[in-house]
Amino acid sequence: AQEIEEYLENQLREEYKSEEESKRLTNGCTAGSIGLLLMVLLPVGWPIFILIFTCLGIYWIGRSLFGFYFYKLRPDVQAKLKAMRYRWRSAGKTRCPICENEFYFTPFESEDTLTCPSCDSDLRHEGNYVWPL
Repeated sequence: AQEIEEYLENQLREEYKSEEESKRLTNGCTAGSIGLLLMVLLPVGWPIFILIFTCLGIYWIGRSLFGFYFYKLRPDVQAKLKAMRYRWRSAGKTRCPICENEFYFTPFESEDTLTCPSCDSDLRHEGNYVWPL
């Protein structure tokens, strides 16, 4: 009976050793395959990585310098641009934010100053934007 127990214990030890060895071999194969993949992909991947970041850099520099060409503007900025285009195309009718008087202005009036005919306040320097009605 004792010999049978020893025999079974030896069998279990052998099985355990073979399992450990196979795990070690599998881990080694995995590490080797990852190493091979890195050796192959890094030389190929670096130029692609650099190309992507170069394109992103060019895009961001272009967007900061010429932003109005590259992306859709916020609605408030679009409205201001529309108002400016409208003002330069034809005489516009606007309302003074101080006295609520409606008056016309021409595209030839100075960009820096625009005065209300009734209350004589300088609308541009008061920080008010002249909106066409």
